[in-house]
Amino acid sequence: MQREDLYQELEAALEQLGIQIRQESFHDFVIPATSGLCTIKGQPVFLMDKSISLNQKIRILGTYLSNLNLDHIYLKPAVREYLERLQSEETRLERKKKSSLP
Repeated sequence: MQREDLYQELEAALEQLGIQIRQESFHDFVIPATSGLCTIKGQPVFLMDKSISLNQKIRILGTYLSNLNLDHIYLKPAVREYLERLQSEETRLERKKKSSLP
């Protein structure tokens, strides 16, 4: 699957969950901000920094979605595989961190 197609599928997954995604320029913010989920007027909104690369956007959305139960929404097999791969990577990193603690 092409990167642009993967990103569009990840956005569609957010929409299926009832989460709006907005591309914003974070350069104008007075305080430092990062992409992520927030609530605006009681509605869930995922703010995405429009100045970051497509690969970064995919990773951010993928990491967020990989931590949710998505069994109730349709995802193309390639998208589901990508999210499972991300979740496995996150699990490995967490184990590595825990094993390095004194």
